[in-house]
Amino acid sequence: MPKYAPRQCNRCRRPFIGRLCPCLERELLAELLAAANEPSDEGDDTAPVTGIAPEPDPHSASADDVELLYDLYVNRPRR
Repeated sequence: MPKYAPRQCNRCRRPFIGRLCPCLERELLAELLAAANEPSDEGDDTAPVTGIAPEPDPHSASADDVELLYDLYVNRPRR
């Protein structure tokens, strides 16, 4: 037994379950794909690359610390 009763689309009048009717879903997807493939007038939106890498935060965990904690808590022997 379904939890939700199907709704009826205001546009195509078909019943559907979910947030969007398939007719609207296809149209929105087509619009998004067209907008994504459209060239931008503003140029490249990526951040400029500087020659110097930022210093790592001294309070952040290193990869060795993460591996050690993983071994301690995940791979520890069961009691």
